[in-house]
Amino acid sequence: MFFFYDITDSLFQFFQRGGDVLYLIFILGLVITFLMFEKIWYLRYEHQSVIDTIIVDWKKRKDKNSFNSLAIREMMISNAAFKINKNMKSIIAYFACFFGPKFVIKLRCYFK
Repeated sequence: MFFFYDITDSLFQFFQRGGDVLYLIFILGLVITFLMFEKIWYLRYEHQSVIDTIIVDWKKRKDKNSFNSLAIREMMISNAAFKINKNMKSIIAYFACFFGPKFVIKLRCYFK
């Protein structure tokens, strides 16, 4: 139990030395961590059901070759892509602040 008190005391002293900027960095770090876990959660548990729904909806259609049906197909695909790319710019901006632009250029090639 005393180990916990030592850790909290040292963290409190660290934040006092860092000033208000350190609190801001800590809060931004928590927000970005939440966004990253949200992205992992979506890709792991929800994305496959979105794709399955799109496939089922497309297979239900009788007309698959007209311009309207192809436009609807493109709309469904772009909605799925939008859900994948949601919050990615915020996550990339966070990495740009802390790791520099060279890291972000390498990171962007994976998220196009």
